[in-house]
Amino acid sequence: RHEKRWLSRAEAIAAFLRTKTRAADGSYPFLIDRDGKTLKAGGGEGVFTHAFAAIACAELYKATGKDEYKAEAESCWNVYRRLAAENDRSHRQLAHRMIAINVLNVFNRVFNDAYAQEAAAILAELPAFREDAHGCLLERLTADGAAEPGTQYGRFISPGHNLEGVSFALDAVRRSGGRAQLGFLLKLADAAWGFGWDREGGGGIVYRDAQGLPPWKNEWMLKNYWSCCEAATGMLRAYELTGERKYLDNFREIDAWSWRNFRDAEKGGWFQYAPVDGRRAHTYKGGMGIGFFHVPRYLFECIEVLERLETKGK
Repeated sequence: RHEKRWLSRAEAIAAFLRTKTRAADGSYPFLIDRDGKTLKAGGGEGVFTHAFAAIACAELYKATGKDEYKAEAESCWNVYRRLAAENDRSHRQLAHRMIAINVLNVFNRVFNDAYAQEAAAILAELPAFREDAHGCLLERLTADGAAEPGTQYGRFISPGHNLEGVSFALDAVRRSGGRAQLGFLLKLADAAWGFGWDREGGGGIVYRDAQGLPPWKNEWMLKNYWSCCEAATGMLRAYELTGERKYLDNFREIDAWSWRNFRDAEKGGWFQYAPVDGRRAHTYKGGMGIGFFHVPRYLFECIEVLERLETKGK
């Protein structure tokens, strides 16, 4: 009963977006009003718009079997490839590789591993972003693949973003069965956890500088919901693949901390930021910074992992 209701709503949303917002070249705007009018075409964020559109259309194809959704998923993926390549001309962006792995995990599940080679090639790019001081991944490199330790942007690390990438990559490893990069990914998980988890106050520090200098993001000291969601999922996936208790303990720690500090116990939903020094200084729960994405995905994907573990008797 519920599946049909949600599927009809999903198809209605897809029809609205395709008829009201889709451009002739297959691209979609980043931000629209309720009537479908473009408020913001894109910029850097517009790259990721097409990754999520590709995922949505692939899932619609799986749910309905309608070829139009498969064609649209592939069209959105081609737009993503093009825009990511354009954005990478001056600097190579870690985020483009991470989200690509996420998309291709879905594509390989839905399209019978037709994108397995492409996913493996992108996964193989991740070690180039690793910095030596902490073992984490930098957010960007120069166009020729070099680090930029002399700039704030070049030293920029997001431990939660690292763990989000680990989560996607571990899911790809689980699906493919190839474990050549598992050791690297586990070392990265340990490094990002050690560099990002606040041992005194709990929670994940969302932005850090590789040299310990003040990060260029002003909100660096805030505990952001999405980084904790992705860290929890990544730790649970690491536990699934290894059986190592430390990853389960990390998952339980960040999961419990997140439910205590982000959830609005009175009205429901999650706040974007945890309290600072015990005070709820920021009450944002919906908008450009937080939407219906990370929290449901974190819950759904962790449930999937736990169900697999239960099936295995762990």
